[in-house]
Amino acid sequence: MAGSPASPKERKLVCQAHDGVRSEQERKAKEEAQRFKPEREKLPVFQGKDAILKGIADNDTVIVLAETGSGKTTQVPQYHFRSEIPCADEPHHALDVRDGRCVVGGDARQPRRDLEAYDVVVLDEAHERSLRTDMVMGFLKGIQKRWKEQVQVWKTEQAKSKGKAEVNGVVANGEVVGKKSAEERDPTELKIVVMSVTVVAQRFSDFFDRAPVLYVAGRQHTVNAHYAEEHQPDFLQPDFLDAALETVYQIHTCYPPGSILVFLAGQEEIEGLAASIKSFLPSLQKEFPHAEELLVTPLYAKLHAAEQAKAFLPSPPRTRKVILATNIAETSVTIPGVKYVVDCGLAKEKRYHAGTGIDSLVTESISQSSAKQRTGRAGRETDGFCFRLYTEATYNGLEKRSQPEIQRVSLTFAILHLIASGQDDVFKFSFMDPPDVESIKFAILTLIGLNALGKRGKITPLGRQMAQLPLDPVYARVRVASFVEGCPREMIDLVSLVGAKDQLLINTSSTRDAANAARQKFVHRSGDHMMLLNILRAYEELDGKDEQFVRGRRGGAGLNALIGGLFANTALRQEDGSYRHTMTKQFVAIHPSSTLHGKKVPAIIYDELVLTTKMYARGVSSIEPSQIRSKALSLFGSSLK
Repeated sequence: MAGSPASPKERKLVCQAHDGVRSEQERKAKEEAQRFKPEREKLPVFQGKDAILKGIADNDTVIVLAETGSGKTTQVPQYHFRSEIPCADEPHHALDVRDGRCVVGGDARQPRRDLEAYDVVVLDEAHERSLRTDMVMGFLKGIQKRWKEQVQVWKTEQAKSKGKAEVNGVVANGEVVGKKSAEERDPTELKIVVMSVTVVAQRFSDFFDRAPVLYVAGRQHTVNAHYAEEHQPDFLQPDFLDAALETVYQIHTCYPPGSILVFLAGQEEIEGLAASIKSFLPSLQKEFPHAEELLVTPLYAKLHAAEQAKAFLPSPPRTRKVILATNIAETSVTIPGVKYVVDCGLAKEKRYHAGTGIDSLVTESISQSSAKQRTGRAGRETDGFCFRLYTEATYNGLEKRSQPEIQRVSLTFAILHLIASGQDDVFKFSFMDPPDVESIKFAILTLIGLNALGKRGKITPLGRQMAQLPLDPVYARVRVASFVEGCPREMIDLVSLVGAKDQLLINTSSTRDAANAARQKFVHRSGDHMMLLNILRAYEELDGKDEQFVRGRRGGAGLNALIGGLFANTALRQEDGSYRHTMTKQFVAIHPSSTLHGKKVPAIIYDELVLTTKMYARGVSSIEPSQIRSKALSLFGSSLK
């Protein structure tokens, strides 16, 4: 009979079937493991396997240093897995795999009840010192301390207990009367493995109470570093692109085959040098007719994935590849065939100014740590050369290490999740490098303005909803507001698109005109946000879905939802045609990439302010001044006019 309980015989057959499937899966897994075993054992990290496992067994925390390409990301979690030590791992790419033993792709928001299923947490790519990595380290340090205290209490209670216990069952009168579930298992101490490529390991060791550092030797070869002569212009001069061009040609005409990796500050510099190389190629080929061809490939974060992939492809026959890259090529990726590195000593960093909410994209000198990482790119496969376009004295004057992200970005995400996790005093949270106090205060004020916190800094029910979303609080607030406005589907799409618009809206010098022309068919009268939705709807239509472009009421509802989160990102048009921020009174201009550039609209709402040659608003839509006024009055009362 349908729905009736299975008989004992039926249950036994089902269990046998499940056991058979499990056995087959285990058999295939063992076969796969054996097949890849020779390759795994060739990886440098394999030589340190026993030391790593012993270090974890003997210590609460261990720091593992291993070069990019050593196999640490893929192999270290497997060592724990095969030793039947559950683990959690957070690599650079957040892939979430939950199989009862291992989580790959941890989350700063993961509650303790989830962590109780694991004995070891592996924190990979720690050298990147991202905001979320620093949050995770602070959380883990506190959790580890509490668990250790709980284990000591439990052991004391067990010593006093008259009963007998086993690890996997409770013994009464000499018989096991029950098994413990995962939720009921005996408390264990949390083990932490921090993995990094940087040689600056002492910071991690000190933070985790002098944790031991294990160094896994990689396939590093000798790299000869060359500096600019003292009489030559330093990179502080504006002609470092000329120096890079000259160095590339010198390598190409005077040195043996091998790819050249050139580190530049940003996309603009990459496109400029690429154009210069291509323009000089004909004359170079005339002068050196027997030289190899030159193939220039860019590599930067905003570049389309298909174009990025070209940097990793083997060079064609009789061709030398020149990769023009930003600092994304420093640590997390290994480009095959690189024998020469040209380092301009610069990088573009986004810096957030608390009190104004302005992001500045500034070109800065790199640190000595970054310079060493760049140099190391030339020695992954063979001996190599690094040409630093700055003097040795300049190198010696660089900061020892790069500033962590937590000290140069908005802290609204961090503060919201700290408070949501029960951190009563965010000023006392254990950060490896504490952020500026004013930045914390401004983040709290911003969250109060979003109604995520009450005026005394306590989290609100709305704030708890926002903290459940892995989004910047501004867009988490937009997401919540979308339900009130009746457009949740549109705002889910839009928030996703805002985070990926640099990949969606291609903006390179060679394709800019064609891209702008193609974009015109998707333009929405309100501006950039609804245009993004129109692009998505057109794509869905091509994919066989019957979707309509954003028009009329839907567009208006979407803008209302945006104002719910971006109310502080608004500006009013002045009589002279300029725009002025509604709170700071700062003058702003609409970025040339916006569909509203050159248009006169009464008020704007935007995703971000970026200071370059001007104070630009990016991701702009047109709204009515009355909408700003209504939102401001609801938050601040009649004092704001």
